[in-house]
Amino acid sequence: MGGPVILVDWGTTNFRAWLATGPGVPPEQIVSDGPGMASLAPGEFPEAFSRALDPWRSGSSPVPVYMAGMVGAATGWQAAPQLPLPVTLADLAGAVVPVDGFEEVWIVPGVRVPGEAPDVMRGEEVQIFGAFGLTGRRDAMLCLPGTHSKWARVEDDTLITFTTSMTGEVHAVMMAHSLLGREASGDSGPLGAAFDEGLAAGAGSGGLLHQLFAARSRRLFGDLGPDDVRPFLSGVLIASEIAAMATDYPPGDGEVLLVGSQTLRGPYERALEHFGYVYRWIDASDATLRGLFDILQCRSGGR
Repeated sequence: MGGPVILVDWGTTNFRAWLATGPGVPPEQIVSDGPGMASLAPGEFPEAFSRALDPWRSGSSPVPVYMAGMVGAATGWQAAPQLPLPVTLADLAGAVVPVDGFEEVWIVPGVRVPGEAPDVMRGEEVQIFGAFGLTGRRDAMLCLPGTHSKWARVEDDTLITFTTSMTGEVHAVMMAHSLLGREASGDSGPLGAAFDEGLAAGAGSGGLLHQLFAARSRRLFGDLGPDDVRPFLSGVLIASEIAAMATDYPPGDGEVLLVGSQTLRGPYERALEHFGYVYRWIDASDATLRGLFDILQCRSGGR
């Protein structure tokens, strides 16, 4: 790393940026709540980028920028490829895409599971390698909860497989567009008995679709109050996700690196304990920042 660099996480709902000035110096967050991809028309991406970062790039030698997330999707600013597995940190570093019309601005590629049953990832791959940089691990299972939750396996510093579940999106759709959601209160409150009951139901018999309808039945004739709907539904969906992952990512395979936000930390820690997993939590922002920094270091020969 020969000078300052800007590291950007540009996703669907947010734009965040940090200024890194050198090894051993904690990066400074310079943008915390910029516009996400979903709030911009395609032609507005360059202007939004410049408005956010020009104060740090207005000199004769613009500060380099490395970006990860949905900025590289087909619906983002400029498409970056999704590399087929297996993938290493060096593979990501070697395939960054320069942004047309901007000097020293790069987008990190995503990754994909090739074959007849493809799966895709964009942004989480940076968090995965960042989590390994933070922990010093070379092998691990990972759980990355979110709108589209990911479970992944890394062996010998190589991402070899991952699986996506639409856990967060299904929860949002159910709350916004289903009969169950209409009867829920706006505030889910702290985790409690309703979440635990949802975990038990989601891990039980009948399957996810039955348990979703059972939540409606319990609301009508059981003990599920308006304040209980959100946590119960969260428990059902998270339990269904983890139960489905247990074959390919079994609890007995060692510690799971749980990479997520503070908001999702509590529910997933409780659910992982319910299913017998040993876990270690890592803040998603810290993982993103470390992953981008390590990609930069790899490109500059520092790793």
